[in-house]
Amino acid sequence: MKKIVIEYDENDPKLYSKTFDKENLNWTDAEQFTGYNWMFLRHQQNWANDILRARGHLFLNEIYTMLGLPRTEIGAVVGWVYKDPNSYVDFGCWEEEGLALKSIELNFNVDGPIVDLIEKLK
Repeated sequence: MKKIVIEYDENDPKLYSKTFDKENLNWTDAEQFTGYNWMFLRHQQNWANDILRARGHLFLNEIYTMLGLPRTEIGAVVGWVYKDPNSYVDFGCWEEEGLALKSIELNFNVDGPIVDLIEKLK
C-alpha cells in the first residue's frame, strides 16, 4: 500500500476555516429570511454532532459537503473522533450569531488527523 503525504502548515490559523457567503447555494440575502443563514449553520452543526456521536468519527470534508463548500485534501484527513461527551463539532462562528452579515467566517475545531484514531475505536 502506498502512503499518501499531504503537506500543510499546522500553524496556519486559516487551515480549517472557510467563508460562508453569497457564493454558497445555501446562503440567502432575502430580508424576509433574516437569521436564515444562522439557522442553517446551527442545524448543520447539530446534524454533524449527531453523526459524530452515532458513528464515532467525522471528517472535515463531510462538513464541507453538508455546507455546500468545496472539499480539500486536508479535509480528507482531519476531523473529529468521539471520545467522550466533551467531544463535539463546533463551527467557531457563534460570537456574531444573529447579526445580518454579508459573510460568516467558519473556524472548525477539528481534532486533527483522525485516520489512526479511527482504528483505535474498533
